[in-house]
Amino acid sequence: MIYASGVVTFLSTNKKFNSKKYKRRTIALEVIREIPSEDDAPGKTVCKYVALLPRSYECKSLEDYTGKIKPFLQKSIDNIIVTVQVSHLNYASDRAVATIKKTH
Repeated sequence: MIYASGVVTFLSTNKKFNSKKYKRRTIALEVIREIPSEDDAPGKTVCKYVALLPRSYECKSLEDYTGKIKPFLQKSIDNIIVTVQVSHLNYASDRAVATIKKTH
């Protein structure tokens, strides 16, 4: 698996992202800040994320996985993603994955 972490910003539309922490088997989100909107435009929510992506035969190096992070996050977040910043990307062993899942 591939361990990725960073910051994601998405639109807060009528489907509110209510929880401060969001956990699934392969993704964990923690709200940093909510930016309210003016008028009827949707606001924005900024979250820290930790994601465990499956390895892909298409990716020859670790940097190739940066293009896979946004689609992977979009599957778990119902709202529209505006930006994704990757701060850490690394290969993770099965033992490390088990430890990460316990702590996040």
